[in-house]
Amino acid sequence: MKILYDPQMFSTQKFGGITRYFYELIKNLDEDVSYELPLCLSNNHYISNKDISNHIDFLPQIDFRGKGKIMTAVNKLSFGIRNKKGIDVVHPTYYDPYFIRYIEDKPFVLTVYDMIHEKYAHLFNDAEITTKRKRLLCENSSKIIAISENTKKDLIDIFSIKSEKIEVVYLGQSLNIDYAQTIVLPDRYILFTGQRGGYKNFKRFATAFSQLVQKDKDLKLICTGNSFLKEEIALLKSLNITSFVLHLFVDDNQLVELYKAALLFVFPSEYEGFGIPILEAFACKCPIALSNTSCFPEIARDAGMYFDPLNADSIAYTMQQILYSESLRKKMIEKGTSRLTNFSWQKMAKDTCALYKKVGI
Repeated sequence: MKILYDPQMFSTQKFGGITRYFYELIKNLDEDVSYELPLCLSNNHYISNKDISNHIDFLPQIDFRGKGKIMTAVNKLSFGIRNKKGIDVVHPTYYDPYFIRYIEDKPFVLTVYDMIHEKYAHLFNDAEITTKRKRLLCENSSKIIAISENTKKDLIDIFSIKSEKIEVVYLGQSLNIDYAQTIVLPDRYILFTGQRGGYKNFKRFATAFSQLVQKDKDLKLICTGNSFLKEEIALLKSLNITSFVLHLFVDDNQLVELYKAALLFVFPSEYEGFGIPILEAFACKCPIALSNTSCFPEIARDAGMYFDPLNADSIAYTMQQILYSESLRKKMIEKGTSRLTNFSWQKMAKDTCALYKKVGI
């Protein structure tokens, strides 16, 4: 069996969950499943060693307006002229439907990661076009992969997709816990990773953290991801916590060290499709406090402690329960280690290949 992957996300995404997902999927395909990824130009981090693609790095040190559009146009052309003979199933990497006119009667499988553009349309300039394209592909696909039962439910509720068309395939995590890189860190800190805007709920989380440091002056907060924006700096100042908060740019090996040494990882987002950081925390034996909404209870089960993400007092209370109980943290680590056994990229690829074989018959 041969799968044809469209290259659209590898054209524009340097780092991110979607391209990491497809990289891990392709790398772990069953032995009797081959693939083609007609990708000419890319600066994606995960495929930089060319182990799944023979693309050209496109001016990686130079940024200019229209660079992504050039890569997208060239890669679309590459996909279009690719001979489709011998292809059993097509799997697009995102929601641009351009590929449909090139695949004739080949069946295609669509992965839907979340319904953020539909639930939080006001936060995205491209929400309308993304929703239109996603709906079109959902309606025309042979099967849909949802990365959680929660995403499947949202697809049914928002797009009225029939339940039997959707298969849930869980994700894995990519951190190598044996390759932690030692860095200088505070003795006691809470960890917050990734983006902070909008539904990521950083403002309420920061407010909750400010309640804790009123009494615990040795506690710190470490944030990764992009640099703080002006409004975020102003927020920290208004809460009188600037001196308690550190921002770090880290690679995966340094991130392992951050998780391992943290007292607690907090995931206060109002909505996620899956939540890979949950698995990362489990793998690094870091206790986790997280929102009681969306996919979080489904993925973490009893290995996490939950709060109402819309209530800063609830967030603060849950953090406090974990921070000051060594026995509770130990119990949570044990449960996280056990829960993690249900997830891996290898299992994800195996389940996805089984779906390909159903569709490609």
